[in-house]
Amino acid sequence: MLSRLAILTTLVGLAAAAPAKRQSITTISSSQIASYTPYTWYAAAAYCAASETSSWSCGANCQANPSFQPVASGGDGTDIQYWYVGWDPAQSTVIVAHQGTDPTSFEADLTDGKFELETLDSSLFPGVSSSVEVHDGFAEEQAQ
Repeated sequence: MLSRLAILTTLVGLAAAAPAKRQSITTISSSQIASYTPYTWYAAAAYCAASETSSWSCGANCQANPSFQPVASGGDGTDIQYWYVGWDPAQSTVIVAHQGTDPTSFEADLTDGKFELETLDSSLFPGVSSSVEVHDGFAEEQAQ
């Protein structure tokens, strides 16, 4: 009797953990995928030193978007993650990039461990809707 109960409990648990039916998947074309390539280079450049992004001289990451015009950059890659902001006339867009997690940096891991949502500081992000929320680790890094 006990083993049947154990088996039944296990089966009920597995049924409860079964994945929900996936929604439809839309196939995108190769050209649609390729349209994101410039942004992958911008993301990679966010790991470059501020002195390199301010002059847009960080090697292949910067050379991939040669028309980019940096406006500001900062961070030290340790206490304050690297970041930069600028204008890409080829994409007709403002680029705001922020270094992600460096798994070799304990402090970066602690920053990423903070994940409560909060609104952006309007003095740092003027004109951004108060409905926009980011995780508090990101907000604190932006405020430094």
